[in-house]
Amino acid sequence: MHIQRSGVFVISALLLLTSCVSKKKYDELTGLKNRCCEEAMMLGKSKSDLEKALADSEKALAEMKAENENLEREGRRTAEDLEKCRTDMKDLASSSESKLKQTQNEARAALEALNNKEAALRKLEDELRLREARVAELEKILKDQKDAVSALKDRIAKALKGFDGSGLKVIEKNGRVYVSMDEKLLFESGKTDVSPRGREALAELAKVLGQEKDLSIMVEGHTDNVPLSGTGPIKDNWDLSVLRATSIVKIILQNPSVEPQRILPAGRGEFTPVSDNATKEGRALNRRTDIIITPRINELMDLLNGN
Repeated sequence: MHIQRSGVFVISALLLLTSCVSKKKYDELTGLKNRCCEEAMMLGKSKSDLEKALADSEKALAEMKAENENLEREGRRTAEDLEKCRTDMKDLASSSESKLKQTQNEARAALEALNNKEAALRKLEDELRLREARVAELEKILKDQKDAVSALKDRIAKALKGFDGSGLKVIEKNGRVYVSMDEKLLFESGKTDVSPRGREALAELAKVLGQEKDLSIMVEGHTDNVPLSGTGPIKDNWDLSVLRATSIVKIILQNPSVEPQRILPAGRGEFTPVSDNATKEGRALNRRTDIIITPRINELMDLLNGN
């Protein structure tokens, strides 16, 4: 606008001057006028270009402002996202640390449980080894006892060999030696006095029993089921079985090598028969005396009791 006003002023001035100048001056002024007009036109074009450039600049500026605003928004969102990432990272780190601590605690607890189980297993293994050792020792003692019983049975059988066929049997059963003597070898019917032949057998037996100090001896008297008759001191089969056992014990104890503490008399009466009392033969077998010889098992009992 300022440029247009300047051009018009120049042109107006030139027009005023034409009325009082020479032709030369006029021509000069006319040329000047023309140049001014050209310059004015050029200035007008420049103005238009400047206005267009200004508009373009303003448009570009607006676009830049809009882009800046977008960038600012993106920046804020990015900052918010970054802050959220930081928060998430902190939460994740805190959670991971907590889980790590929990995992470590669980691992320590599992390790402690494993150590306890290993200790318990070692203890069980030690106990098992001890038990195996005790079982082996027990088996050895039982074998030794069995061997001892067999050897004792052989010695007794050998000592009483002269009484074969006289109603005498020597057997091994349940870890014991049974010397079973029929009534006909030891007693008259209904009597408690031992016969001479029976005394001889008992004396030979006492010799073997006197040589073995670790023996327990039980003498059991047995009868058939026939009731006793008469009015003497023996009232029934109980009395008869007990008194016969006592008579035998006294004869065995005549050997001073047999201690009374090791021998026990007992009467079973008719109540543990080995045969049928309905027959004569069966009743004869039931009228017997069993001398039961048991090796003392102190070593075995000490082992079982943990001594």
